[in-house]
Order: sequence, then C-alpha cells, then structure tokens
Amino acid sequence: MSELLLEILSEEIPAGMVLEGVSNLDSLLQKELENLANASVGSVKHYSTPRRIALSYRDIIINSSIEEIKGPKITAPDQAISGFLSKYNISSTDDLEVRDGVYYYQSKKRLLPLNEAVKKAVENAIEKLVWPKSMRWGTYSVKWVRPMHSIICLLDGQTIDVKFGPITADNKTKGHRYLSSGDVIVSNCDDYAQKLRDANIEPDYHIRKQSILDQISKILPQHCSLKKDDALLDEVTNLVEKPFVMLGSIGPELMSLPPEILIISLKENQRYLLLENEKGELAPYFIIVSNISGSENGKEIIEGNQKVLQARLYDAIFFYEKNKKTPLSSLVDKLKGITYEVQIGSVYNKIQSTINMVKKLAPLFNIDIKIAEDIIPLCKADLVTNVVREFPELQGVMGYYYALNEGMSKDSALAIKEHYKPQGPSESVPSTNLGRLIALSDKLDAIKQLFDIGIKPTSSKDPFALRRAAIGCLRIIQTQGLNTDILHNLDLGEEVVTFIFERLRHLNN
Repeated sequence: MSELLLEILSEEIPAGMVLEGVSNLDSLLQKELENLANASVGSVKHYSTPRRIALSYRDIIINSSIEEIKGPKITAPDQAISGFLSKYNISSTDDLEVRDGVYYYQSKKRLLPLNEAVKKAVENAIEKLVWPKSMRWGTYSVKWVRPMHSIICLLDGQTIDVKFGPITADNKTKGHRYLSSGDVIVSNCDDYAQKLRDANIEPDYHIRKQSILDQISKILPQHCSLKKDDALLDEVTNLVEKPFVMLGSIGPELMSLPPEILIISLKENQRYLLLENEKGELAPYFIIVSNISGSENGKEIIEGNQKVLQARLYDAIFFYEKNKKTPLSSLVDKLKGITYEVQIGSVYNKIQSTINMVKKLAPLFNIDIKIAEDIIPLCKADLVTNVVREFPELQGVMGYYYALNEGMSKDSALAIKEHYKPQGPSESVPSTNLGRLIALSDKLDAIKQLFDIGIKPTSSKDPFALRRAAIGCLRIIQTQGLNTDILHNLDLGEEVVTFIFERLRHLNN
C-alpha cells in the first residue's frame, strides 16, 4: 500500500474558502485516482491554513482492473445483443459469460501505473477545482484562488513532478511568513505536520481552533464568557497560521452605544471575538486572534487594535448623538432622494404605495389604520441618518433607538425595527401585531410593484430577493393565524398570487 502527500502553497486564501477548498480538492483527487488507476484511499487527512491546503493519503490500494458488465438476457432480441457487443467492442457472444440466462462481460480497464496516475490525477484535480473567485497572476494563463507559490507532491517519499502553470512540484514549502525563514524540506506524510510545527505553523485546522479556545479560557475576565459564534470562530481560525490570543478592552464611554453598533464594529469590521457577562449582555472586552505574538505579551498589538476600534466607535458616537437630535418625521422628505427602483421611483414613493396595502390589511390585524399610516414613513427614515450610512446593516435597528429616544411606544419602535423581518428561514417574524402588519404590507407591495414592471425571479437570478419576501409573507400570515386565501382579495394580480402560493409548497417542505 502507498501513501501520497499533496500541498499547494499560495498567497492568503479568503478565510471562508479554505475548508471548502481542501474538501473539494480531496473529492476531485480521489475521483481522478479511481478513474486513472482504480485506486482507493484507506485514510485521508486534511490540512489547511490561510496560505496552504494539503492532503495526506495513506493505504492507497490498487484494486482489480477487471470490471464485470451485465448485458442483456440470452433471450433478448438480436438487435439488443448486437448493440451490447458493439458498445463494448466485443467480437462475438463467445467472449461473454452466461449466468442465470444473462450475458456478462469481463472488461479489463486500461489503467496507468500509480506514479503516472498520481501526476495526471493531481494536475487534473487542480485544474478542475472551482473556487468562488479565482485569479490569474503574472503573464500565466492558469487560474487559482490566489497566486500559487509551490506544490509538494510525494508518493511514497518520492517527488512526482506535477506541473501547474509555472510551478513544478518538489518537496519544499515555507513556514510562518514572519516567524520562520528558509525552506521547509518534507520527506513524507509522517513528518509533514511536525516540520511545519517546527516552522511555527499549525497545519491542522481543528488543533488551531482548539488552541484559540484554550488560550481564551486562560485570559477571560471574571464573570465573562465567550459569546457563541461558530461562524466567526471558524473564520478567525482560518485567518492565522499560528494563533496568538489577546484581550482588548472597550472604554465605558463606548459601551454607551447601542450594542448592535458595537457588535458590527467588533465582529464584522474587525473580526474580534465577543465576550458576554453573566446576564448575556455584551461585556466591555474583545478577543484578538493574531498571527504574531508581538512583544511584551502583545502589548503593542492590543493597543493598536484598541486605537483602531476607538476611532471607529468615536465616529459612531458622534453620528449617533447628532442623529438623536433630529426627529424621524423630519427625515421622511429626504427619502425622495433615495431611489428604490428607477421605474417605481424613490423610497418615499414606495412608502405611499405600502400605505395603500396597509389600509387593506389593517382590519385583519386589529390595528387602527391611522396608527399604521403614521408609523410606516418612519420605518425607512433611518436610511438617511449618518449611522446607517456608515453601518447599512443597522437599518431599522437605528430607527428603533431613535424612536425610543423620541418617546414613542415600545410597540411602535419595535415595528420600525422589525419590519424587515423575516429575512431568512431562521429569522423570526416581527414580535408585534403592528410590526407584522407593516412587514407583510411592505413585502406584498414590493412583490406586486416589481412584478408589474416585469422584474421577476428567474432560475438563476432574484436580485430583489422576491422568493425570500414571498416566504416571509407566508410565515407572517401563518403566525397571525390568517388564511392564505386573503391574498386573493388584495388586488395583487393572479401572477403574484400564484408565485406566492408556489413558495407555500417550499415552506411546507
């Protein structure tokens, strides 16, 4: 039995592509080995870092080259039998075996020696691997996720001269970009991981992830715990080749911001892991996962990250306090300057159309039409505020805080915050009757208006997320305890109603 080691070293791969990339390469390579040498792999080990994906195959077995093909019955029409002979280039039925009244053909596959098969299989797999985004570099015609530096391809310790563009495989790779120097020479599968660890690389994603968690547990402030966020933890694990974990702090003046602003800045902009207190509230600390240790236990790194965060959050405080001084109602006219869709008009025009939909639906929700009419324009008003311009993800959320600041009722503020819901299958519907009324009206009106001007989802495109909006409408209707037949009474048009009911089948499945 044989073993194979393959590593591809490149510039930094986007964190979200690393694990899928190595998994897809594995699938392609095993399929190629089976096709070219009828080889199967006993055990597989994936390695990956921001700069490399690697596979270690052990116990590669060359299976029999004889393949049995079942043919027609001996009583089958002559045309069927002759067609079978022709398909497999068989001279006569004398070359077939008969069992239980059925013809069988013992076909011998034309297979390559393993070393030749490995070379061709690796080259094919690399070429066939599709990344969400890939690029060319230099004057080379080949494409990869990022410019490629080197390839290791070792079969039983011997180099296989795989070629891809300007790269020819050998037994050399590189260690940590900042914490090692020179080439790392690899002999086989057994010493690959250890050689990289000696060069300050942890090639095993799972070990790297656990190291981050272990380091966090040692520096957690009292009464704090790591806020669960598996997707972010996976991402930061794939941003470093050797993790160094540090604790940053957030000043009390910054903690006065709405938590959503803090989370956006910490998580989305800076990729910091978040901590929470015993009440589940955001704690005034954050976790930095660095690719270098820095000096004095990372003092300069911590201070630098805190300064970057402070600069961004002080801007947010300035914008937030400024926007709080302006009533939402005084911002509504500014929505005339924001285009919703060229043929439909501005966001302001869209609001007026939504109000007409609300008038039809309000009685079903036991909501005073006047209350709904007053709230709907305010739902979009935060789009023109400085904070939402800086953090578009917070539209609706900031309107909620501004509404509370103006002394509006909690129900009205929640309706503003939640009227975009649900935006996906895992998101809840609005929590109040008023919020559900406005959300349903907004979505139904959007679908109708876009269908009216010919903008409809296709098999490959749905730029306005109308399928998602339709499912959201159905979920709101079900949550409210209404019958979906109400859709026939809203002058939506038969095509729109049919489209929404088609989504009902997907929702129930």
